[in-house]
Formats: sequence, C-alpha cells, structure tokens
Amino acid sequence: MRPPLLALALLVAAGCGSSSSTPPTWSPSPPATSELAPLRGERYVRGIIHAHSVYSHDACDGNPWPDGPNLECWGQIRAAMCAAGEDWFMLTDHNSSLSSEDDFTKLLLHDAAAGDELVLKAGAPIANRVACGDGRTVLLMAGHEDSIMPIGMEGHIAGDAQARSDFYGRRDAEAVGRYRDELGALVLQNHTEERTVEDLAALGLDGVEVFNAHAALLPGARKDFLHVDPSGALDGVLPFFDFHEDTWKTSPEPDLSLLGFLEDFAVYNATWDALLAQGRMLGVLGTDVHQNTYPFILKDGERGDSYRRMMRWYSNWVLLAPGELTPDALKAAMRQGRMAGVFEVLGTPAGLDFHAETAGAIAEVGDEVALGAGPKLVAVAPTVLGLSAAQAQPEVALSLKCNGAEVATGTDRLEYTPTAAGFCRLDVTIVPHHLTPYLGATPEPFVKTYPWVKVNPIYVK
Repeated sequence: MRPPLLALALLVAAGCGSSSSTPPTWSPSPPATSELAPLRGERYVRGIIHAHSVYSHDACDGNPWPDGPNLECWGQIRAAMCAAGEDWFMLTDHNSSLSSEDDFTKLLLHDAAAGDELVLKAGAPIANRVACGDGRTVLLMAGHEDSIMPIGMEGHIAGDAQARSDFYGRRDAEAVGRYRDELGALVLQNHTEERTVEDLAALGLDGVEVFNAHAALLPGARKDFLHVDPSGALDGVLPFFDFHEDTWKTSPEPDLSLLGFLEDFAVYNATWDALLAQGRMLGVLGTDVHQNTYPFILKDGERGDSYRRMMRWYSNWVLLAPGELTPDALKAAMRQGRMAGVFEVLGTPAGLDFHAETAGAIAEVGDEVALGAGPKLVAVAPTVLGLSAAQAQPEVALSLKCNGAEVATGTDRLEYTPTAAGFCRLDVTIVPHHLTPYLGATPEPFVKTYPWVKVNPIYVK
C-alpha cells in the first residue's frame, strides 16, 4: 500500500553540475571505514548515537512488544547496523521498558545463535559484538533517553525495577555524576533545542546533540525550538516519496530524502558555542531512529524511515589509536573529544584532518594547546571517497570558528594561529554536484550548500 501525499503530511507531523557518464548504482551502504587511510597512525570508526529498539515503547510502529519482543523489528535493527557499516552503536531506549528488564544482556540485543559475543567486565556483560554474518561485528552498548541521555552504560543502576525507573527519570547533576561513576556512561543532552544554556551548564554533561532528525522534521519542533519554517521539511521531502510506479524512474533516490530538511540550524550552534565557552563539551549528531513514522514502501523496497535508511544519513566518527575496538577505548576517545559528526549520505569524507602544530608536535581534535606556544591550527578539506574523475565534483569549503566567530576559511586547506584562549572547531560544507544523477528529474533545488562534517574543538589554554 502506498499513501497519498496528504497521508505523508499527517505521518510526518505525528512522528517523533552533472556528468554525461553513467554514475555508479546508488549504494545502500557507505564504504567501510577500513577503506579510509589512517590519520597519523590513528583511524576513524563510525557509529550511531540515539536509537530505539524493542525496549522502547514507541519503537517498531508502536508495537515493540506484542507478545514478547517484536522479533521482526529486533532483526531489522540488527541487520541495519551491519548494512549501514557501523563499527559501534549506542542504543538509547526509553525508561519504561528499559527499567523493567532485569536481564541487562537482553538490552544488548544479544543473540548467541547468530554468533554474537558478549564483552564482559568483572564477569558481567557491558557490551555485545553483534555478528554481521560476513566476519564483521558491531560493538553495541546500551543507554537510555529520558530528560537526559546516558550512553555506553555498563549495567543497570542498583535496585529493583521501580528504583531503576525512579533513577532513570532523574535530571540533576548528582544523577549525571552517578551515571558516569557507577555505570561508566557518558551523559549527553537529547533534544538540545528544547533546553537553555543555563539549564544545560548546571548539569555537568559530557555532550549535547547538535542535530536531531525528529526535531529537524517535525513542524512543531521546527517552529517552537528551531525557529524555522514549520512546513519546510515536509515540502522538502515530498519529492523523494513518489508512490506511482510509472514515475519511479524519474524520482530521486529515497536515501537522499535527508537533503529535503538538512541544514545547520543556528540554535544548535549558538547553544554549543555558549557551552564551549564555559568548558569542554562534545557535539554529537542524534539519529533518533524508532522506525515508527513512515511504514510505506518506497521505490528501493524499504519503508521511508527504515533503520538502515536513517543510519545511512549520518553518523558520528571517533578517532581511535591502533588496536581493538573496545568499550573502554571508544568511550575514552569520546571523552577526549576525538569526534566528528558526518552527514555521510552526502559522501564519505576521505582525508578529513583538523589538528594543531606546536614546536614540531601535533595535537589532535579534542586536545589542548597552549596559547603561548603559538599553535598553528591546520585543516585539510576532505574529498568524497570513491568519486571518479568522470563524475561531477562537489564544492567543499572549510570554516574555522574560534569562540563562536568565524576566523578563517578555505577550500583546500586553511591555517590559523589563535590570538585568544578558548576553543576552535571546524565546519565543512559541501555543494553535492556529484549527487545530481540521483536527484531525479528536477535536481536543482537540492544542489545547494549543506553541512557535511562538524568537527569537535581543539582547546586553546
């Protein structure tokens, strides 16, 4: 069944230069991160933050637990994280279902028969290596979303289901500290757009969302919190939802529907910069996937809001030292600030590099450098991995922002020596001419400037 456009409007409102050569077939999966060249011996690993499984009451079309877990939906999220090329995955299920499940292993979606392997600490499970069936695994950890969003929890808080529910519903600095100290979690703010800087600063958070798909889509959130055109997202995505088989050939690639509502919202940037002015603060991209908004099938054979499609849109990249991907190594790198948010449906950025040079030494993203040492900040523009010379080339631009103000720009490379203490973060934008062949009969409205990569800061002290 395929709905009329009015039904799409109701569902969205309710849900939480081209080349003459033939382009490659659109890939539902991005390249593996193993295809990226190492950066000074370190590597990027890709992952999702903010996702809901059968342990969220509003996931799986509101039917996550019909009579036991919804096994079809259970299998879909597991398959999607593999198909989307994730290296790690941070679940953030809702309090009611999460707190009532005594067996923490189940919250890790563990399936021994599929070849999963639990990661243990002091004999207890803290993570699951989800088997993809092709030799790859995805490191999955549990967490939850309520009024705050702890990720990478290494177990339940002590107590029975009621005690857990009471604690997981808290929003205060003491609870944030307990998540960190007792459960090994990083504590983030979900739906940052709904909060004030003063409120966020008082909690002692590790990070905040600087993009959330639901907020960017829903008319109410757009109007009340993002302060943009409420209907802009709906108008933007309609061309990607063609339900007439006779015109599917000329409709855009459904995975690119993100382009209908992707922008670098000023509210997120202003809040993040104000928090960074007070100290360290991660900026992350929140996927907020529930697979509960648009169940109808598009021309690629998948529902509009499939787990795989939304994971394909964007991810968070973490820069890791050589060695095995472990919960400890992953979360340590996150705490260190070695992260970038990547809108990867626009292309996988190869050669992404933002660092500081001081007296022959290199400081990476998340590091601190001394102002008195005269550090030189260097950014190198990435290219689209796998793009051939025969395809149209995108326009890529670099923007360095220190203490909330743009201080340097470039197209291939930029260098800048800070003149004041504070923070400097990098934005990379792209005009995706290379995607024109996938944008249907009328690509022009979608060939414009988009955020491509948002790199966390280097701190100047």
